[in-house]
Amino acid sequence: MSNALFYFESCGFCIIVFTLIFFKCLTGFSKSIHKSFFEFMILAQVLYMIFEILWAFVEFEVWPQTKELVSFTNVSLYAWATCVGYSWFLYVEDVCESKLTNNRLKRTLWAIPLFAGIILDMLLFSIGRGYYVDTFGNAKNIVGFIILITIPFIYVAIATVKTFLIAARSKNRWVRKYYLINGVYPLGIIVFGALQVLMLMRQIKYPFLCFGSTILIIFLYLSNLDKLISNDSLTDLFNRRMLNKAFKKMIRNKPEELKVLMIDIDNFKDINDECGHNVGDYAIVDVCNALKRVCFIEDVMLCRYGGDEFIVLTKLDDNKIKEIIKSMSEEIAKLPVYEKMNGEKTTPLTVSIGMAKYDVHKHSNLDPAVVAVELVVEADKKLYKEKEMKKTLKNQNK
Repeated sequence: MSNALFYFESCGFCIIVFTLIFFKCLTGFSKSIHKSFFEFMILAQVLYMIFEILWAFVEFEVWPQTKELVSFTNVSLYAWATCVGYSWFLYVEDVCESKLTNNRLKRTLWAIPLFAGIILDMLLFSIGRGYYVDTFGNAKNIVGFIILITIPFIYVAIATVKTFLIAARSKNRWVRKYYLINGVYPLGIIVFGALQVLMLMRQIKYPFLCFGSTILIIFLYLSNLDKLISNDSLTDLFNRRMLNKAFKKMIRNKPEELKVLMIDIDNFKDINDECGHNVGDYAIVDVCNALKRVCFIEDVMLCRYGGDEFIVLTKLDDNKIKEIIKSMSEEIAKLPVYEKMNGEKTTPLTVSIGMAKYDVHKHSNLDPAVVAVELVVEADKKLYKEKEMKKTLKNQNK
């Protein structure tokens, strides 16, 4: 009885934690975190824990160990464990912006192993070949169990490998960190799940997976909350909160190498006035994506400063920065033109860029916050000088 009570209390606490996160996702400002797949994963985990409690009640003979109850609890426990693996696979695909998540047929095809495993588990228990551990600690019908448990582990393993590979290929440490965080959860599930299976074979019945997944989901949820308050909602770039944090960090470590690029979309007001604000948002996102293709490299941080303005912080040398500026212009030149409300087309998008450098003689004795403001102001002045030059040149060519 005491063992069953321990399972009930342990899983019950974990269920409460998962349920709170679930309802916070439904009603709170965190509802945008890859919403549907994140909620599906949490719900599957809660149902798994509920059936783990029921399994414990049968296993520790609080309820009679009838064939029907043993089969029901074991099959249900396996079914929801597999759903947890599948839901996490979908969540990671969504995080990685895979087309699979928007394709119902592909999602259904990937769910075939899930349903096949559940049906096979039901058949094995119906013919008396289901997995169990006898009173002497001997595992029975282990071959079928290994085949079945492989299915959820494969789902989770694919998710782990995919996030780690994307992180390894990324040249930007901020992007790398994001994917590594999302790869920790499935890796942890594999570790704690394997530990629970191994301990079960040794007659050590302890909810390792329950405790482990709860610790991991709290870590993941807090990390995603941090991303929400640190990233701009329209472009998913870092916002001014993260910009200020990065400024302080960079100024404290080799500040003499710091450069600030201020980027502004030319004639953006005309796009809003002539095409509508929704098209203006599309233009901001298009420019943002073009900048990402250039700036998502090591030692470069790209942020949305506000409106149609972006800021790049970097410690690259001048030659590298010239290459980056040139690449920015080339990528933006590839962007589409937009249709005005009168049916005409807009002129191609261009940007103006102003750069400021940390001055050891001028800035070394100042507070980092003051230095950050001065560098942004200086970059902004140079930006508008470039805009004025473009206007003057345009007027001369008329």
